Amino acid sequence: MRTFGILTAAVAIISVAGPVLAHHGFDTEYDANKKVKLSEKYDAKLLTTPEKVATLIQPDWKWYNARKEDIDARVTKILKS
Repeated sequence: MRTFGILTAAVAIISVAGPVLAHHGFDTEYDANKKVKLSEKYDAKLLTTPEKVATLIQPDWKWYNARKEDIDARVTKILKS
């Protein structure tokens, strides 16, 4: 019975010690102030300027104008509720 208690205590200590030893902060592994330089392949895809953002956000005004009354009615209904 005593062996079982010691074995149970050892397993409990090891199971708790594992995550505690594995825990570490972000700053111990990485330098938050270090600049990262991406290759041109990835840099071209980032939306870092207003011109690049404008290429992503291009509303379809023909679609909007064709449904303007319905859209306005839905927005008004949402705002009133």
